[in-house]
Amino acid sequence: MPISAGRLPRRSVSARLAAAPANNRAKNLGTNGRPALRGGPFPLGAPPEATRPPPGCQLPVAGRAIAGFGAPTEGGGISQGLSLAPRDGAQVVAPAAGRVAFAGPYRGYGRIVIIEHDGGWTSLVTGLARIDVRVGDQVVGGAPLGIAGAPRPTITLELRREGQPVNPVDYLG
Repeated sequence: MPISAGRLPRRSVSARLAAAPANNRAKNLGTNGRPALRGGPFPLGAPPEATRPPPGCQLPVAGRAIAGFGAPTEGGGISQGLSLAPRDGAQVVAPAAGRVAFAGPYRGYGRIVIIEHDGGWTSLVTGLARIDVRVGDQVVGGAPLGIAGAPRPTITLELRREGQPVNPVDYLG
């Protein structure tokens, strides 16, 4: 099912937990053992103000979801983000406002952009064919970062709080 940039279908907490891999379900529980609305350590309800994600957090590209947070990866690890299959050459945008901390090739991820956001949040966008920003650039949410490749591009969004990966789906506006 195609997913538009900035929008994901809303599902109940129980539906999200049921869809999560079994080894990831415990991470989706609040401190009281009940489902957390935001996938973090907070009991039912919004997280405290100081830990809220960047305002207006959105998907970096429109496309079909091909791997979710916590899904097994080809290398035997666990996905720390949400992978999307956009159309060839699709525009890739900043998931939220921030400062570009890294832009370039990185190990097995291809070309990536890392954006630092307020409050200890960081987003990583991987799989770009071309990068149109430089380290130090200030970007607003939705600003162009680059383009997806061809054929069959895969763009991945990882969202981290104080360096710890969190499920981006739980924080999209």
